[in-house]
Amino acid sequence: MIVLGRRIPDQLMMYEILLKRMDLESANYKEVLLKYQSLKKGYYGELRADREWKDMHIQREHYLFYSFEAKNKFGHTFQMDTLFMCRHFILVMESKDIGGRLDFDDTTRQFTQTRASGEVLSFSNPIDQVLRHQAFVLEELMKIGVSIPIVPVVVITDSSTIIGSKSKEVSVFNVTGLRSKVEKLFERYPQVLSGDQLDYVKDRFVSCYTTLPIKRNYPPVRLLQGAICTTCHKQMVHARRGFHCLACGVKNSQGMYEAMHDYRLLYKEWISNSEFRDYMGIPNIYTASRMLKRMNLPYTGTYKNRKYFIPPDILEKR
Repeated sequence: MIVLGRRIPDQLMMYEILLKRMDLESANYKEVLLKYQSLKKGYYGELRADREWKDMHIQREHYLFYSFEAKNKFGHTFQMDTLFMCRHFILVMESKDIGGRLDFDDTTRQFTQTRASGEVLSFSNPIDQVLRHQAFVLEELMKIGVSIPIVPVVVITDSSTIIGSKSKEVSVFNVTGLRSKVEKLFERYPQVLSGDQLDYVKDRFVSCYTTLPIKRNYPPVRLLQGAICTTCHKQMVHARRGFHCLACGVKNSQGMYEAMHDYRLLYKEWISNSEFRDYMGIPNIYTASRMLKRMNLPYTGTYKNRKYFIPPDILEKR
């Protein structure tokens, strides 16, 4: 049973918006494009692993958490690609979609990629990452007095990848081996929890799940503001019943919601009337107030210092 579905990463959506609002001639355009392509590849790799889980048709009682996020009492954050729970064990999975040859060194804690060209690149070590996630899961289980094997794994989702030197601490394998790994774990670990206990564990992780703040760490770029024309990618102007593109004549009655969705990812979740007018190009304070009221957004403060909250599902309000 899927408890938490796969979310499109905020950073992936953010970089997609950056590309939409950037000048193609911008000095940072290529940097932003490469980052977007890397994020997109990683997300598609996670979806590839999700399909593997779906194709297993596991008959035993289990729960799957995709894109699990949490924060501990010290404020440290955790982002797990996949968390699988059953009566026998808990699997903590980190997915990596990286091609070439990959080597893991448990002594130096290095994780390197050797490309076909011979170029060697170093990345943050997913072994350390998944072990950190394992420790978080263990800590949460200890709080509720439950003991069950916790198995960390790193899954490579690019089928062309060659796995060279492996870690002795954590299993690293291609996504096609996920089914075999899970079956062996079922054989290795006898049933530990009852159905009620498994539900108790599931409820514990549901309660500690939280959506983490968006990391807006993109390079300094100059962006188009407000509603953007989907045809010619120019900034639109506000008209009586929506937005109008002066360049190509296209009209868009939903441009306000799309623009607010972009603002939330690029800048912040809260917006004032003044900020809304600057961003959307609305000169009149009363017009801006009516537009904000029409979106029926939660707000805080009085009329003069009021700020409106832009929810993650702002596009659904259309």
